[in-house]
Amino acid sequence: MNKIIKGEFESNLINIFLKESPNSILIITGKNSFKGTDADFFFNKISSKYNITLYSKTEKNPTFNEILRLLKKYENSNFDLIVAYGGGSVIDFSKIVALFKNNIFLFKNNFQNSAELINTIPIIAIPTTSGSGAESTEFAVMYRENIKFSLLNKRILPKFAILDPKTTFSLSKHQISCSAIDAVCQSIESLWAKNKNRESELYALKSLELIYLNISRIYENNENIRSLLLEGSNLSGKAINISKTTAPHAMSYYLTTFHDIPHGEAVAMNIEPFIKMNFDSIREENKVKLLEIFGVSTKNEFISSIKLLKLKLGLKSDLSSVRNLNINTYSSFINIKRLKNNPVELNINDILNIIKKSSL
Repeated sequence: MNKIIKGEFESNLINIFLKESPNSILIITGKNSFKGTDADFFFNKISSKYNITLYSKTEKNPTFNEILRLLKKYENSNFDLIVAYGGGSVIDFSKIVALFKNNIFLFKNNFQNSAELINTIPIIAIPTTSGSGAESTEFAVMYRENIKFSLLNKRILPKFAILDPKTTFSLSKHQISCSAIDAVCQSIESLWAKNKNRESELYALKSLELIYLNISRIYENNENIRSLLLEGSNLSGKAINISKTTAPHAMSYYLTTFHDIPHGEAVAMNIEPFIKMNFDSIREENKVKLLEIFGVSTKNEFISSIKLLKLKLGLKSDLSSVRNLNINTYSSFINIKRLKNNPVELNINDILNIIKKSSL
């Protein structure tokens, strides 16, 4: 379990530095969203007091090649703390760097065999989006030659996560929408996942309550609303950390990789067929609570509310809006591990039928 800290990230970060007494700190940020911000000014200001190296991630998603370049560049640097300041992609990238910074040989030769790793680096995560909950999960996504890999290791759970609502104020409306729908989908999937338990169910329902009941105000730069969204996102991360995600996530990675559709939006494009398929796998009392949160009475009304939510958030409704969709390539990029966590067993023909229907 990591420590969640709510409030201004600057003062809380300094307090953590004072307690942890790091000798050398690597700060990892996004490519464009960080430059010229208050956080940029703050990190440069404290660089005179602390031994800080600032790295801005250049590629949109965490990739094997960029991580390897960073590991080689700083192979002789003895970082003892990593700060991840950014969205889910930045946090996942930082997790993998923390895991392999002192294990570069294993990363180059067999990064999927990380169980016996030693000398990993603790992480402070400062999420700047309210969606992935990556600051509270023990796994990270990475792409190698357009193939998505998920690395699972308890050592990459950030030691601290600071939830500061003002870090989200610079997001565009579309970024806010994609983040919110990502957390919503994660929590819905968590309720029917094979690996769910009572704890993950509680996290998922509380997440949906916080996010959906405040959905009409998500674009306001209101600290209270953004705090609730960050908390909801964090809870969705805690939920999937236990239950893991299912089919809608398994079907999202091709859309992000080949059609540049943001992750949350890509997941939501396929959510309705799986609500129809998996709804009965949700425990009865959780169904009642879920329908109550969305203000509906039946499964079909719930599906309609999700469609309406995507419309209100300005997101793509389904695969019919994707140009040059290659169905065979798409089906070959389905994440099998996530698919196996779906409560209803699926084969490749089932997936092909879902893609074909959604793309009409």
